[in-house]
Amino acid sequence: MSKFLSIIAVNLIIVSGLSGCISVIEEEGKIITDIKAEKLLIITVDVEAGNNCRKLVSNNTTSDEISTCMYGIFGEQRAGIIEMMDVADEAGVKISFFVDVLEIYAYGDKLIQVMQDIDSRGHDVQLHFHPSMINSTSWEVIQNSEDWNESGANNETFMSCWNQETSDYWFSKAMTIFDEANISRPIAYRGGAYRYCDTVITAMGNHNMTQSYNYNMYSSGRQNFSSGYLDYFRWDNGVMEFPISYVEDLNGDIQIGSRIDESTWTSWNERFEGFFSNSSSTQVMTMILHSFSFLSRNGEGLYYLEDYSKLNAFKNFLDHLSPEYKIVTASELQSYIDTEKLSPELELPIELISNECTT
Repeated sequence: MSKFLSIIAVNLIIVSGLSGCISVIEEEGKIITDIKAEKLLIITVDVEAGNNCRKLVSNNTTSDEISTCMYGIFGEQRAGIIEMMDVADEAGVKISFFVDVLEIYAYGDKLIQVMQDIDSRGHDVQLHFHPSMINSTSWEVIQNSEDWNESGANNETFMSCWNQETSDYWFSKAMTIFDEANISRPIAYRGGAYRYCDTVITAMGNHNMTQSYNYNMYSSGRQNFSSGYLDYFRWDNGVMEFPISYVEDLNGDIQIGSRIDESTWTSWNERFEGFFSNSSSTQVMTMILHSFSFLSRNGEGLYYLEDYSKLNAFKNFLDHLSPEYKIVTASELQSYIDTEKLSPELELPIELISNECTT
């Protein structure tokens, strides 16, 4: 059952005043405060592969799914995460890549290499989960391991159904994978298909993670809680939630198609202004992309590189983005949180997203 929240029915907690750049001017004995709120944009990229990333090569065999949907390699042509970072570097900005570390059970050290390739370029490596990527062979090994049997975790692929033991087990395992890759542990997390629940947010806090990118007003029934459009807020265990961003259309409505994603690359000016126009405090817009955002899909649903039009659109977007919008990573955003430059007006109890699954 979904939970619907009336803002009137919960306590609004005012954490602090307005944030941004403040200048003080004295005029005829009066002090005038000029507050210039920052307009922050975080470009998040879910790095993942899967069955739709297979492509036929010689003798009806399939190629490496990582090379297709993460690196975007098609013969001599390529348009994937490397090109994405190239374009960002040329524009002088950094991207936050949310890597599905559970794909290590499908791709082994190749997934570690993906993480290291991103980290070596100075871009953010954050956490993403798709438990469905754990194959049956790996599940058998996991469930016969001592740490699994001692953990109390269960074999559940829907993260909205994880009990606390399962959430803690997988977040602990993720930290180990980051350690093996010799990469700083993540502070930000997004679940596959935006699935999460109270145990996930609790596990984040247990593992020193501070930023959740899961709340989606159009989650298609995958989330236990919905309250329509929300700005960033804080869960009562201290984890900040940065919702998937949507903007109003010309009729003042927010539709599922008005998400901030690839579609904004050619119409960002009007849509961005609509997002930030009504705020006098620093706001954060979340753009959701994927490692295969430059690819197209054929009639069978398989990804392929049609041309470079999407890569060029992304480059054009970054090249012409107004300097009034500041692109930050999750790591950079943390400094805004630590110094209270980001001050959510809303704090919600994590019980609103409680696990309602039956066992």
